[in-house]
Amino acid sequence: MSVSVAVDTANTFSVLIFMGSEPKADFNTGEHQRNAAGLLKWGVTVAAQTIPVNGQRSTAETLSVTIAADSDPGAGLAPGTPVTLDDLRAGVMDPEQRGEGKIRGGRMYFGASGVRSLVPARSS
Repeated sequence: MSVSVAVDTANTFSVLIFMGSEPKADFNTGEHQRNAAGLLKWGVTVAAQTIPVNGQRSTAETLSVTIAADSDPGAGLAPGTPVTLDDLRAGVMDPEQRGEGKIRGGRMYFGASGVRSLVPARSS
């Protein structure tokens, strides 16, 4: 059973930088994936810098975050834009034995309900 937990982004990351977004394609068919509610799945990539905790150094990671939406949640965001991820959750896929001794899963995954720019909109 796979379980996901809420991520407190304000106390986990010092910065999240938008890198890009693209449709999540089905591995077998190449078609755009949909969630159980019928919304399209999008892969949003962000660069994340963690906040140092308990004397540990901060780390930089690239996160691939799945967001379900009718349209591209990254539309209008330029690469390099500081962002926040709404309702970020993290989980670990259950490992499963495949043919020829291969194991699938056992990897972390991230999901969110949206991505928003932290840069104020310019006034005209």
